[in-house]
Order: sequence, then structure tokens, then C-alpha cells
Amino acid sequence: MESKKAFKIDFQDIDQMRDHDKNVYLESIKHSFNTAPSSFVKFFYFGGSSHLYHGAGSFPIAGAKSTLVDNPVRQNWGWDEFHSNAIFFEDYFKLNAKYYRVISINELPAVLGPGDLANFGNYTLFFRKLDIDKAKRCLEIRRRVHNAHDGEELINYASRGAKDESEDLLDQVTSGEECLYEAECFYILESDNLENLYDKSSDLIQSLSSYQAKGFIEDVSLSSLFDSIFMEGDPLLKRSHLVPSSYLVNMLPLKNDKLFKTGISFHSRQGAELKINIFDELSNNFNVLVSGLSGSGKSALCQKIIKEMITHPSSAKAVILDRGGSFLKLVKYFEGDIFEGSFNPLQFKDPRYLKEFIISLLPKDALNFKEETLLYKGIKNEMESGFSGDFGELIDRLGHFIEDLPLYLEETLPYFGSSNLSFKNLTYIDTEKFSEKLLPGLILFLIEFFKHIEGKKFFVFDECWHLLDRNISYLSESYRTFRKIGASALSITQSFDDFSATALGEVIINSSDYKFLFRQESLGSGYLEKFDLGNMRTLKTIKGSFSEFYFKHPHFNKVVRYYQDPLEYELFTTHHDDQREFNNFSGDFKNYLNFKDLFEKYVRLKYD
Repeated sequence: MESKKAFKIDFQDIDQMRDHDKNVYLESIKHSFNTAPSSFVKFFYFGGSSHLYHGAGSFPIAGAKSTLVDNPVRQNWGWDEFHSNAIFFEDYFKLNAKYYRVISINELPAVLGPGDLANFGNYTLFFRKLDIDKAKRCLEIRRRVHNAHDGEELINYASRGAKDESEDLLDQVTSGEECLYEAECFYILESDNLENLYDKSSDLIQSLSSYQAKGFIEDVSLSSLFDSIFMEGDPLLKRSHLVPSSYLVNMLPLKNDKLFKTGISFHSRQGAELKINIFDELSNNFNVLVSGLSGSGKSALCQKIIKEMITHPSSAKAVILDRGGSFLKLVKYFEGDIFEGSFNPLQFKDPRYLKEFIISLLPKDALNFKEETLLYKGIKNEMESGFSGDFGELIDRLGHFIEDLPLYLEETLPYFGSSNLSFKNLTYIDTEKFSEKLLPGLILFLIEFFKHIEGKKFFVFDECWHLLDRNISYLSESYRTFRKIGASALSITQSFDDFSATALGEVIINSSDYKFLFRQESLGSGYLEKFDLGNMRTLKTIKGSFSEFYFKHPHFNKVVRYYQDPLEYELFTTHHDDQREFNNFSGDFKNYLNFKDLFEKYVRLKYD
């Protein structure tokens, strides 16, 4: 077979399709099979990529992109060079210092979902269409067998089940609604050692069994199958089953995991790399919303995003508004600036900001609409007149317009200074270090501070929305305009439902294209469709291994898996036992090593 007949096949990501779109897509592929020529096809699914060999050249599949490639099979298995001949043993072979085993599907499952075979690993799928006369003869034989052995279950797919199903299939083939194919499927297991190969074999056979399928470890036929499976030989179809085209469609590796072309790396459930680009230019905005229960993995995900963005070659700057120290280790590791002292509200002189700042510090309903208007007018006049005093002096002057204003702010004025906050790559604020009365104003100050940072930037809000319910208009405008200044707001909440029930939550949900949703209770919000909720119910997290989230975006709807390396796990974990273990270790070294060196030493000793 010539290499010019090899094609890379890019399917659509069926996991992201609603039921109607999925059915239309599958039906179009089935039509491709029904109208295809009667020659063999070899499909290879390896590491999330699909390749096709066809005995008659191209083999068009509706909805899939085909690209001519050169010799993909050897590239799939990493055999661009042969360092040794294949050595065959009883039920495995060895090549290039690795061990391989082939497991065929001896009995197909009666029910198979689209792309389900890809859930079990790398596999090959060989098939050939039968001409209509041969197909009808085969089905007629099956029908006669049913008549002779009514109620007996046979191995062949077409005759499994009741007799009327077989007769229906014969009618569908006769009418052209279905075509009949010979198809065989082989899973390929690879390992550096035999013990692991045996473990993988046992796991695969057990997984297939859960689908009511039976796997068979190839032994005496392994050498004869080698050329067709691993090289470019024609398929032998020794392990073939008769299947209709609608079933064959589901045998294809339709789960072609796709998100952005560039960005932060995550993985699909099948192990394919997925990228999420927070600053993708096709997005309406760059804002992020992360929602999940405590322990679901939301804090680790947020820190992963920050870590990747501030260390990227075109690095972004970040302001982190934390609650309880979840992000503190990350900030220390990257030598961020930890802000704990007083600040100068007049570092920024925009009248709208200063009005919102002052209102946030007042008791609720302290000012009526007329007084708020007078307040804005007074601030605007002072700023345009070149006011150069401190914040206390400004409040005294504004007291001429609003008599009780100095009295309202008397308790908070000592927290304000005259020194300006410096712009750093990473600025951290723990809200628990500040008075509850001061926090609304502090947050508004930090948002204004954030707007003046040059280049790409992140603002991280961790569970502080209840403090800003009187500044919804200002927050809404900020969220809508962040994109213009290359900014992203990363908002964190434990409950999407509770958040969506608030006015500010609605603003943030509608202004955040990037939604990372972990498994959580209820989810009766009108912002999530039945399709979204179904995906979220399948999410799981395994501590120390991975966490799953549902990524919702105007262009994507995908379950994504995040695997942490040891450094990330220890840096991001908020578990008390993990924190205590690190604190016990650091006590002996913190006077001799900076935090980054200390932390890396801890991780090396713990994991190496």
C-alpha cells in the first residue's frame, strides 16, 4: 500500500454537541458509509489522533477534515527507526526495547455509544463494505438460523437479539437505509516492562467487560497480524464481525477533543492535550468565573491559571484579592508584593471612582439620589481645580455639600495614607487583614489600581461579592470594559446558584466568557442548560491525582481534566495536613533559604 493513501482525520468533537446536532452529524457519517466503495479501510487511533488508510485512495467522511500524510503508522508507535527486529513470544512481542500486546474484541457490545471505543485506549479499526447481494445472503442465513434456533443468542452482532431485529436489518439493507460491513477491532498495549503490560491487559479486559464486550489476547496469530496492524499490510479480517453502517459509525474514534489552538495546557478524559487561551481574541471578553464547592479543586485551578500567565513569555501581571491565605504560597514562590498597610485613595483622581469609593464606606442608604449627585459634583470640581491635599482634607471640603459626610467617615480615615502603591508584577492582598468596614473601599481602590497596570493583567476576586452590592453599576462597567485594556477579572464563588441569584452575580456571569464549573449541588440556574447540567453531574476529583471541571465558553462546552505535578500540588494545596507538613519542614530552613529554594527543596525530598 502506498503512503499517499494515508490521511489524518480530524473529526468534530462530539462531546460538545447537543443531542440534535449529534444525531444529524452521526447520520451524515452513516450516509458516507452507505455510499462508500466496497474496499477496505484501516483506522488507527493513537494518542488522541486518527489516521486512515483506504484501499482505493481517499475515503470521504462527512463532517471530518482529511489531510494527506506520510507513513503515520510508524510515527504513531515511535518507530521511525528500527533498533531491533520484532521478537514474538507466546502472547506479546518486543520491539525497540518495549513490550506490546494486541487484544482483539471477540464479542462486540450490543449497545455502543458514539466514540466509546476511544475510552479504552489506542486501537485499530479495520472494515470493508459488503456489496448488497453478499450482505443480503449473509443476513438471510442469519434469519434462517433464527428460525431454526429461535431464542438462541449468537455471537454475530447482526443475529444478536430477537429474530425481528435481524429481519428489520435485512429490510433496511434492501432499501439502502443501512449497509453491511465486515469490521474488526484491536487494542494495542505498550509498556516498558512485562508486569505493567499484564496489569494493563487485565484492566482493559475488565473495562471491556463492563460494556458487555469480550476481549481476546492474541497469541498464535500475533505474528501474522503484525503487518496489517503495525505496518501497511492489508487487513486480514480474521476477527471480523458483521455490523450495519449505523453501528460502525459508533465504532469510530469520534471523541476528537478540541479547544483552543494555544493557551494553558490541560487534558481530556481520553488523555489528549487541551489548551485554554484566556486572552483569545475571538472571545467577547477575557473574564473568568470559577465555581465549585470547597475541596473541588477550584483554588488549585485558579492558581494554575495565574502561574501559567505570569510565567508565560508574554507574561501578565496579577492582583490577587485573597480570603484566608489560599494564594499565599504561590505569591511567596514568585516573590510577589504582599500589601498590608494603609493606602492613598487619591492615588487615582477619577471623580466617578472617588464617588463610588466614598459611597462604599457609608452606611446603606446614607445618601439619597440628590446627595449622591452633589457628592459627584463636589469631587469633580475639586479634581478639576487641582486639589492637592490628602483624603481627609477632601472629605472636609465635601462636607460643605453633605453635612454629615465627615462624621460618617471619621472611623475609617486613619487607615488612609499619602503614599502611593507601587505597580508590581504580582500584588497580593488578604482581605482578612483589613477591617470589614474598609473592605468595600479597598476593593474599589484595587480595581482602579488594576486598571492603571500596563499590559495584560489579571484581577482575582475570592468570595467578596457581598461587600460590593452598592457599587453594581461601577463593577458592571469595569467588567465590560476590561477587555479594552487587556484585562481579565477572575471571580471565584462556591455556588453558581447562589451567585446567580444576586444582582452583582448576574452582572459577572453575563460578563464572563470563561466559566470553569466544578461539581456542586442544585444547579437550577437559568444560565445553565440541561446539556451543561448533564456534563457537570459526571465530574469527579481525586485528591493528589486530578480534578475535573466543565468549561463553558461561547465556542466550547467541554469536560476538562487537570493533572497536577508534585510542585503544583504542594504549592496550590490548601489542605491542613499538607500545610502542617510543610510548616514543620520549613522551620529548620527558613532562616537560611529564600521561600522558592526552600519550597523546591521540600518537594524534591518528599517526592524523589
